[in-house]
Amino acid sequence: LLIDSANRKEVADSLHGADIQCCDDVGNANSNQAAGYELTRGFLTQYYETIFKTPAGRRSALIATQEFGTLNPVLVARSLIIENRGWHFDIARRQHWSTYTRDAFYVREPAWKASVLERGRSIFHQLLQLTAKRANE
Repeated sequence: LLIDSANRKEVADSLHGADIQCCDDVGNANSNQAAGYELTRGFLTQYYETIFKTPAGRRSALIATQEFGTLNPVLVARSLIIENRGWHFDIARRQHWSTYTRDAFYVREPAWKASVLERGRSIFHQLLQLTAKRANE
């Protein structure tokens, strides 16, 4: 779960079973799945904050991004490199080479899909409870 560092402690204290990373923490650079997000410009958090105005005296919106990884980043990079080479040097078989990238980002195993849905549903419901609690404060 990617959130901004201002909400990290509150979310971490409220959610159980979630790997919480800060999208704006420069300490992520070498340590976790959120590495690189702190370098992005135009992250959706800033956009949402402009369109969902917070009434005076109310807490700001809690904006979170849930992301599910598929493969180790080194294997993802390998798949991208293989597809790129095939795209440029084996034009007749581009369809074949594109499967490397697809398989790096899209797992076709029913058990994996079910696990992702269940974990996502669990975290989403915990976030709903947290936002309801925040709204009543």
